[in-house]
Amino acid sequence: MKNYFGFELTGKKFLPVWLFFYVVFIIPYVFFIIKMKNIQAVGETPPVYFSLFILLYFVGIFFMQYYIVKLFIEGVSYNGKTLVFNGSIISFVGIILLGFILTLITLGIYSAWFIKDSARVFV
Repeated sequence: MKNYFGFELTGKKFLPVWLFFYVVFIIPYVFFIIKMKNIQAVGETPPVYFSLFILLYFVGIFFMQYYIVKLFIEGVSYNGKTLVFNGSIISFVGIILLGFILTLITLGIYSAWFIKDSARVFV
């Protein structure tokens, strides 16, 4: 008898998450691109709040990544039993902060290990 993986995440459960992602991340990204084109065309330096916006935007993306991947993992079933994700957001944030700092210090060399470590949280 063969056992197959099942996927039990429904659109009704995922749609609110996707709409939240779309409103909170995609629309500000379009605003960011438009604003950067205006800044480059005029040749002025971007305001300080713009750098803060970019930092908060990327931090938010990592939190959203954690939630979406957790939702997908818990939507998978094998042999009638759903998978359970026991990872904590605290450990994920620690890995993200450490990886971000080490990637900046090493000028991007650490980025491959950073990707591996962030994926290890979910595996």
